Amino acid sequence: MDVPTPVVTMAPCLLLIALAATAGCEPRSSHLAPEDVAHSNLNIAPLVDPEATPETRALWRALHRSKEQAVLFGHQNANIEGLGWKGEPNRSDVRSTVGDWPAIFGFGFWPDRIELTRKRMLDAHAAGGLIELSWHPDNPVTGGKYMDKRPDSIRAVLPGGEGHQQLVTWLDQIADLVLSLKDGQGRPIPVLFRPWHEHTGGWFWWGSKSGTPEEYIQLWRFTVQYLRDTRDVHQLIYVISPASSLDGQPDYLNNRFPGLEWVDVLGFDHYVHDVSNMAGLLKDMQIVERLATEHGKLAAATELGYRDGLSKYNGNDFWAGRVLPLLVGPDAPKIAWLLTWRNGHADHYWVPTREMPAANDFRRFASSDRIWLADNWQTFLASP
Repeated sequence: MDVPTPVVTMAPCLLLIALAATAGCEPRSSHLAPEDVAHSNLNIAPLVDPEATPETRALWRALHRSKEQAVLFGHQNANIEGLGWKGEPNRSDVRSTVGDWPAIFGFGFWPDRIELTRKRMLDAHAAGGLIELSWHPDNPVTGGKYMDKRPDSIRAVLPGGEGHQQLVTWLDQIADLVLSLKDGQGRPIPVLFRPWHEHTGGWFWWGSKSGTPEEYIQLWRFTVQYLRDTRDVHQLIYVISPASSLDGQPDYLNNRFPGLEWVDVLGFDHYVHDVSNMAGLLKDMQIVERLATEHGKLAAATELGYRDGLSKYNGNDFWAGRVLPLLVGPDAPKIAWLLTWRNGHADHYWVPTREMPAANDFRRFASSDRIWLADNWQTFLASP
């Protein structure tokens, strides 16, 4: 969805070196070494980065374990903005409604807000959450915004293209940002990195109307190679997120897909149009879960919510009444996390605030054993 403001989320306490924070952002002291989370009965593929830091490898294994029990809940711009506020530290609409931080803080990369993003990422990490980073870059060829399409936009940012140097500049800024993320003991904080999302749709300049499948695949692979091999960034878990609805497993792997060796997490972005028929969302979750299980990857609902936000939904039962039933029961898809979009303003929000009629439904959703927020995540990391 649109992202006019930088999504800044907390630094992932996640790195299994669970430094979860107390309500006041004091870091917790629960530490798990990578070997503490090794479970040989799980099918876990190697990460895209063979030199991933111990903290990143530990997080990878912990997420494989946790998805057997629950789904982590994430919120975009969780500690950056909300309904009626913006930029206030130590604040979140999720926290004000349910009393806990989200388990995953979604951030956006914005070149003019790097320091603010960095601060909020570290806040997120201190609060016990994981950091997810997505990206809505301007079109480097036209100078327009991320929805300013041109048929050859992808080709133009590949090596030799007129926009390639701008792409490299942005990747350098992302590398510098991620490499600066350290916990209190100086250990690198892992980041769930989700670039070039919804690439199977035609609304972004890196999407299906702006280049061939081969050009998109080259863009994805160049991004990974540059960050991993040129800049030596080894704390990223690479997340891909095509637009839904998905047409099946063969389509997922053949529709502008860069290859399993280039992707860690198989995601999808799904916005519900008709709550009387949730079969499409369930189908998407089942497709990515089966693929992920088969190949030792993780599955995630990388963006999930009601189309255009809860202000457009004629009801107060979206989260507990509509989404939660798909996630409970012995046959429920085992997805590692779901992330919903930002609370930007009264006509553009996905998490109800505590005074809204829909707040009780969201509290029921968040209190389910199948949904974990930051406290649940930290308790899990601290367990044997």
